[in-house]
Amino acid sequence: MFPHLCEAWQPQDSVPEETLSQRDEFLIEIYANFVYVRMGSDDADSSSNPHISPTTYKPFRHSRDHLIRDATSWSTISSMLSQVNVPYHVQPLMIRKIHEAARSIANASVNKDLRTLPMVVSIRVVQEVPGETLPVPEVQAELMSVHASGSGAASWSSIQALEKVKVGGGSEEKCVICLDRIMVGSEAVRMPCLHNYHEECIVNWLQRSNLCPLCRFPMPM
Repeated sequence: MFPHLCEAWQPQDSVPEETLSQRDEFLIEIYANFVYVRMGSDDADSSSNPHISPTTYKPFRHSRDHLIRDATSWSTISSMLSQVNVPYHVQPLMIRKIHEAARSIANASVNKDLRTLPMVVSIRVVQEVPGETLPVPEVQAELMSVHASGSGAASWSSIQALEKVKVGGGSEEKCVICLDRIMVGSEAVRMPCLHNYHEECIVNWLQRSNLCPLCRFPMPM
C-alpha cells in the first residue's frame, strides 16, 4: 500500500510584494491529496488504480516564532493539518517534518532580510476503504467527515485512569506531541501501549482523538 507522505520546502519564487507583512512570519501553502485503496488488498490492481481525491489547497499565515518554537509549533501545525482534513493519527510525523523545515528556512542566511518566508507543504494521506460496500464519492465524503473530527475522543474515565509514571533511566524521552523533552525524574503519563507523554499534552490529544499519536493504540470511546 502507498505510504503517507509529507514534504516541505521553500519555493524559488519570492512572495509578491503586495502580500508582504510587517512582521516576521511564514506564508505556508498546503497541498493535500487523499488516496483511497481497497481495504486489506495488496494486489497490483489495487495499487496501480487507487482512487485519488482532488487536491485540497489552503494558504496560511503564522508568526515565525509559532512555527519554530517547540512550545507552540505542535498546536499551530496540527491546526493547519486539521483544516485540510489530515486525520490526527497521521499528523505526528508530518508535524515533525514541517517543524524541521520551518526551522531550516528561518535559519538560512539567504532569508535573514525577509519578513515573510514562503513554504510549500505537499501531503499525501492514504486511507483504506471497503472495496464494494460504498460508491467512491460516498466513501470519500464519509472519510472526510472522520478526518475533520478525528477518530473520536477517548472517554473521560479512560483518560483519568491512565497511569502516571516517574521517568527514569539514563536518557531523557521526548514527548512527540509538543516535541519537548520529558525530563528524567519528572512525572509522565503512560498509555496502555507503554508510550509516555506530558500529562497536559496527552489529555488534550485524547479529547480529540482516542488513538495513540505514535502507534494508533485505541483508547475506549
